[in-house]
Amino acid sequence: MAGTYICRGNDGLNVCRSTLLDLSGSAISNEVVLHFTRAATLKRINLVYPEASSADAGVAIKVGKESDDDYYYTGTSEVSKAAWYETNVTMLKTDIQAGDTLVVSMAGSKVGTGTVIVTLEYRFTE
Repeated sequence: MAGTYICRGNDGLNVCRSTLLDLSGSAISNEVVLHFTRAATLKRINLVYPEASSADAGVAIKVGKESDDDYYYTGTSEVSKAAWYETNVTMLKTDIQAGDTLVVSMAGSKVGTGTVIVTLEYRFTE
């Protein structure tokens, strides 16, 4: 669980990120990104592509909770993007309850190349 963090601290805007995910690697199911001990509001989900992505079809990426892996976002990775391309995705929900664990899942097996990092911005509500 490299890259797993427990969230306790700052009341301002906080940012956490997933580990580097290989789009052409094996599927990833419920990779833990962050566990919350306090309620929060998810403000933004960004997908950052540190490696240029090939023109081959993208693969499914989901951000959610352990109990619902596409609670916050479900979509397809970008294709034909330059290194360090970043996109802000449309979120499905924003509520985070105390005790929630946020996870990333990915289909993997992209034919071409590409990697992605999922960044989450959140603010505590209590």
